[in-house]
Amino acid sequence: MNDTRIKTIEQVREFLAGNSAVEFSISAKDECYSWIEQILIRFGYRNRGKAEKGLLLDLIGKVSGYSRIQIKRLVKQYSDTGRIKRRKSISKGFTVLPVLAYLVDSAVRSFAPKGYVYQPRVAAQQLLWEGNAQRSNPNGVA
Repeated sequence: MNDTRIKTIEQVREFLAGNSAVEFSISAKDECYSWIEQILIRFGYRNRGKAEKGLLLDLIGKVSGYSRIQIKRLVKQYSDTGRIKRRKSISKGFTVLPVLAYLVDSAVRSFAPKGYVYQPRVAAQQLLWEGNAQRSNPNGVA
């Protein structure tokens, strides 16, 4: 989009009033971020009043298609650093195989009898068996 003819806030106001039914969009994120940065620099966003800043946010929202919250996040990033950069994303090298192997290993370990769990259970069963044997044969005669 060629927006170099829009140089004043009055032209921004006219642009927003005249193009209310038209939808714009920029396809590449990097291109959109650089366009937003250029708009903020061209109109001197930091030195504008509240109403004029609102018009610039409306212009950016209309052309980029981003939500108001996302635009405010990008403008805050510009105000803090003087630049708008994309956030780093999670690497694309993630696979499900290591996670699946971990889940299988932990499931196998959870069902295996443990020493501290297994021994008291065996001891309790042995006591019950010996107790029943003594009751059925009180004299100890087999």
